[in-house]
Amino acid sequence: MIKILKTDDTYRREQEFISFSFWDCAKIQTNSAAWAWKDTLMTRYCLIFVSDGRVSLRVNKRKTVVLENDMLLLTAPNTLIATEEQPQSGTVWIVTFECDDFPFFRLLPDGVSATVTGTLSPMLNQIHVHMAHHTKPHYYYDAMLTLMMDEIGRHILTEKSKQEIYDSVCKYISDHVSEELTVGKISAAMNYNKDYLCRVLRQCNGSNIKQLITEEKLSCAKSFLQMTNYSCERIGALIGLPSTNKFVKFFKYHTGETPGEYRNSHRIQ
Repeated sequence: MIKILKTDDTYRREQEFISFSFWDCAKIQTNSAAWAWKDTLMTRYCLIFVSDGRVSLRVNKRKTVVLENDMLLLTAPNTLIATEEQPQSGTVWIVTFECDDFPFFRLLPDGVSATVTGTLSPMLNQIHVHMAHHTKPHYYYDAMLTLMMDEIGRHILTEKSKQEIYDSVCKYISDHVSEELTVGKISAAMNYNKDYLCRVLRQCNGSNIKQLITEEKLSCAKSFLQMTNYSCERIGALIGLPSTNKFVKFFKYHTGETPGEYRNSHRIQ
């Protein structure tokens, strides 16, 4: 067991610590007999990391797919089932541990998943080798696991930051839908590099900024057509397409209907 100081406030009279204890580390090939486990009750915290291939599991009866370089971090108790009868060849690491203050590591108390590219495998391999040869004391594994939790927490914060950027982009587009929006204009307004912003959006939602702009303009146009008697010219101006011809072409290209056809078939009485 290892104890970590909860706060660096040296003026506090009583210092608070959390206890953290490594329990086990298993490396499993999914095409081996070791993968044929069913209804396993995990009574400790559990880290599942796929370093090669992909695996399909049921966590408390809910199906979950863990992709290569992804990890699944679960609280206890949890019931795990390996759902694929003939899985593709892959490598799965399962680490179990105990901790009396899990959120200290900036992780959600009910578990979390994230992509942790190229960081966990070396540490897991070290642990596995030393365990096989009994070459390290137990506190070594506690310390290694603490480093892994810190790395996982860092990646999760990164994922959260990306989601916040994505949400900010969506809000900006919604707030400025009446303008002629471009990728360059949005990135400049938000003070982000254009390429970086596009990459973050693809990672969060698989969309690019142009798609988000189009979706927002279409959504607004459909609402105006359904609920108002506004002319095409006025609706076009409200969504940043300042001419009737431009709006009609835009709408028909993306929906297959003219604005008039859509209004007649979707009007809300």
